[in-house]
Amino acid sequence: MKRAVSAAALLLLLPGCLSLGIPSESSGTEEEESVPESDLVAIGTYEVDAERVASDCGEGTIVLAPSWTFETTLSEDEEGEQIFWDTGSGPKPGELRSDKLSFSFDATIVSDLRSPATDDDWLPPCRIRRVDSLDGAFDEDDAERSKWKGSMSFHFEATEGSDCSDMIGQPGFYGQQVILGKLPCDVRYEVNAFGVSDE
Repeated sequence: MKRAVSAAALLLLLPGCLSLGIPSESSGTEEEESVPESDLVAIGTYEVDAERVASDCGEGTIVLAPSWTFETTLSEDEEGEQIFWDTGSGPKPGELRSDKLSFSFDATIVSDLRSPATDDDWLPPCRIRRVDSLDGAFDEDDAERSKWKGSMSFHFEATEGSDCSDMIGQPGFYGQQVILGKLPCDVRYEVNAFGVSDE
């Protein structure tokens, strides 16, 4: 029998954004609530190009694409002391450092990979935590803040009490799906972002 991976595992894919902004259907998701957009000042909307530079996760159903592009909007509070990231599900807060150029965002998402549609009740729980981190900086010579660059990393690990050994490594008996080559593991991308016109 081929074991199916839970639909919640889709939240662990890299669909073009940090989990800061992924619409989540998983009750295990750990994310901060968004803030009202009316309280924020827009910095700009950016097209972000990400290129993978390192990974020790191996191959599996969790897609770690060598390159991908997504769009995000950055904004700040009225005092210009905090920065926010929004890929469509509401602005999420990050850290704007004292130089007003460099910033960072972090987010965590947890998904249960056992599918309730299959006979997996006899297996131990398998819940994967994905921790996303982004560090970026605007060009100090660009007063319009029309572009920025940085790095983005994804860390995958099993939660305490989970046993995902039948989903890690190489395909085994019954053709079960392999989600990653190893766990825990990390993948890192270099990112370059350019402002998108409102027109």
